[in-house]
Amino acid sequence: MTTENTTLHFEWAAPMATDIDRAMTSICISSLSLHPPRASRASNIGRLWDSLEAATGRGLSLAFFMPQSSKAHPATAFNESAAARLHAIGATVHTLPSAYLLHAKTVSIDDAIAWVGSGNWTAAGSTHNREAYLRAESSRIAARLRNHWYEELKKG
Repeated sequence: MTTENTTLHFEWAAPMATDIDRAMTSICISSLSLHPPRASRASNIGRLWDSLEAATGRGLSLAFFMPQSSKAHPATAFNESAAARLHAIGATVHTLPSAYLLHAKTVSIDDAIAWVGSGNWTAAGSTHNREAYLRAESSRIAARLRNHWYEELKKG
């Protein structure tokens, strides 16, 4: 599978936030965990969160897929409170049963841009950990990513 415009990002949060800021219709995200910013928004996760809030404020459809909280998987400990924060900004949150540990980190923007990588939507994942994301401008890949998560919901 090839794409015409594919880039690799080790510093991924800011360029991903820029893509979210430019979104016109829809954003679909999957992540093992999400930790919204606590106090200061002057961080990578704060910038991502601000971009998500602005997107829903513009009337975009924002769907977030994550596993249910599970004691067996500590990274999911804050998923319920994160889901509540996402609902508060107008996002739709889909949780998969913990038996299906959703580990993939993906973003589909407008069924045109796809991001696939290792970084969780946390302060550590967006700043301190050594992560990588591949960004592809591909309607086929972006739509396939979005469709994949809705198919996973049907299985649950």
